[in-house]
Amino acid sequence: MPITKETKAIVFDLDGTLTKSRNKVTISTAKLFCRLLSIKKVAVMGGGNYGQFQNQFLKHLPCSEFFYNLLILPTSGANMYFYHKNKWHKVYQKFLTKNEKQQIYQAFNKVFQKLNYKKPLKTYGKIFDDRQSQITFSALGQLAPLAKKQLWNKKNNKLRKQIAKELKKYLPDYVISLGGLTSIDITKGGIDKAYGIYQIMKFWNIRKEDLVFIGDALFKGGNDYLVKKTGIKTIQVKNYLQTEKLIRDILNKTSR
Repeated sequence: MPITKETKAIVFDLDGTLTKSRNKVTISTAKLFCRLLSIKKVAVMGGGNYGQFQNQFLKHLPCSEFFYNLLILPTSGANMYFYHKNKWHKVYQKFLTKNEKQQIYQAFNKVFQKLNYKKPLKTYGKIFDDRQSQITFSALGQLAPLAKKQLWNKKNNKLRKQIAKELKKYLPDYVISLGGLTSIDITKGGIDKAYGIYQIMKFWNIRKEDLVFIGDALFKGGNDYLVKKTGIKTIQVKNYLQTEKLIRDILNKTSR
């Protein structure tokens, strides 16, 4: 395992790593995370916006006394927050302009026409979510049940990859990545999870050798993949249960 007692900070992806897709963190994961937070600097980075981080993760952690050790980076690293005097404070936020958002929506329309894409008969909530720093397309909608998303992914993930590939032709200056099971995330060029890693290193004044990233989408095209270009150590997990096991291993190793 690339995590040792000397590792100063651990960065986690959120959806699929610390939680099920858009589901709140489990009690067992939250407790383990808090134990880790009490002894290490920890950052969490995901495609959701600040509100989703609060509802899905932060408000379920029974350890705000250790939040001084925590950074959160919503919208794939396009924002960063730290905790001070019982409040979360914004370090930075990279907004998409009105023209940039329009360009993204137009690109989706062109790709949908080109591929003859048909929206599912039943959707759940918004198909497109404007997260200010990121536009997220979710094939079944933002509120789709996990079982529905898993089924869609099994049948249509090849199509999702094709949509993302075609989008790159119309949006060469943007970061396009696969998020969760049904989503495609788009941020400004150069603003991605690798950018988030560099900002974490800068904020905590640590070297890349001191940092480890844990995520479920480190494969090419996945929304964690660009972290690899930073040169930091990475660990691939399949789900939150593997993450729980990994945290236990870290706690055991650091307590020796």
